[in-house]
Amino acid sequence: MMYSNIKNIILFFSLIVFVDFAGGYFLKKHFFNISSGTYGRINEGLKSDSKVLILGSSRAMHHYDPNILSKNLNISCYNSGLGGHGLFYEYAVLNERIKNNSPDIVILDLSPNILIDNRSYSKLNLFLPYYNKYQSFKEIIKLDPKFSNLELISNLYIYNSTGYDFIKNYLQKSIKNNNGYIPLQDQVNPNDFIPFFLQSEKIDKTKIDYLNKIISLCKKNNIKLIGVVSPTFIKFDRNNRIINKLDSIFKNHNIDFYNYSDFPKLYKKPIYFRDQLHMNRLGAEEFSKDISNKIN
Repeated sequence: MMYSNIKNIILFFSLIVFVDFAGGYFLKKHFFNISSGTYGRINEGLKSDSKVLILGSSRAMHHYDPNILSKNLNISCYNSGLGGHGLFYEYAVLNERIKNNSPDIVILDLSPNILIDNRSYSKLNLFLPYYNKYQSFKEIIKLDPKFSNLELISNLYIYNSTGYDFIKNYLQKSIKNNNGYIPLQDQVNPNDFIPFFLQSEKIDKTKIDYLNKIISLCKKNNIKLIGVVSPTFIKFDRNNRIINKLDSIFKNHNIDFYNYSDFPKLYKKPIYFRDQLHMNRLGAEEFSKDISNKIN
């Protein structure tokens, strides 16, 4: 009886190991072909061979029209902005792009809260599927202490959040490719608007370290880096505490930095904004024209 129980236990755990290995192998094989949804954005950005690479959060994703920049600069352009993610993601994507198809120009969009967002670490689990393939993603994932021993975690576990994008990819293969740009169509209502303002949140030294890593990568690989704080409907860094810190870092490295947070042409003009932090399509068009002229 005891021998039979031991045998059943061994068979049970062997089955678990087999399912984990086989399932993980299948998902890994197909995951990097996803071209829709959040993971599609990341995958397509990593595959891009554009000469201009736009990096940033949702503000980058919605504010820079690569078609306008490409036309004005006469050079290919791709928008790799990703909603809710900042310097850690930007560092990883840039590092991997350099290894394969290094850009000539990087436009780094810097949200006014980029150095203080304390949710950055808890959102790193999004990148688990890239852990075993890309060293740079492995590095940033391990910034979250709970993933410090990730090698011991199941193969299936790292893909457990990808199901939606798998399904979306196969149902929506013909999604129009706009070189990563996603325009917003709505317009902010000034009569139903409560602005948000930064207070005295502590600056995260690790984020400054990763900004400096991005700067070092660009210098080492002869990439022209441009730092930008794109327009806001109403400034939420009212005293420019974060913006001045960013400006100082870029000046110390003799790198161009443009603060558009209160850009007169668009500032407090509802027709150009979806909300306090995001421009709509009209605003993005005007801004893309202006920033491309600055770069040119």
